[in-house]
Amino acid sequence: MTRESYRVALGPQQYRVERPWGDLPLDGPGRISDVACDAEGRVYVQFRVDPYTDPEAPAIVVLSPEGKRLAAWGGGVVMDGHMATVHPDGRVFVVDRDAHEVIIFSSEGERIGGLGKRHGPGEPFNAPCDIAFAPDG
Repeated sequence: MTRESYRVALGPQQYRVERPWGDLPLDGPGRISDVACDAEGRVYVQFRVDPYTDPEAPAIVVLSPEGKRLAAWGGGVVMDGHMATVHPDGRVFVVDRDAHEVIIFSSEGERIGGLGKRHGPGEPFNAPCDIAFAPDG
């Protein structure tokens, strides 16, 4: 079986597996925990990094639709990034499980807000794992 013949199905949608793809370092800053795409086709790769051993390691690496590395950010801000989601308006929401917060970034990686109280378990989140948006935003 050739590489071109690998397919993954998600419901009725089929995707071709393409390896290798993307300008990600093989030793990476951590394990990949999520992938999200924006309206322009940019790919946001969420890494689960250890803030105690490498506090400045990027939590998010942004790739072009062709896989070229465009940016890396979130180091020193994201403690334990669990999931990443791109809002239709381009903001990037990163669920930081250990900090009990959903961090809101601009598409350029600038922290512009947050949901929940950072390091405040139960205020209102306790180890959040994901985020979704209603159809009306």
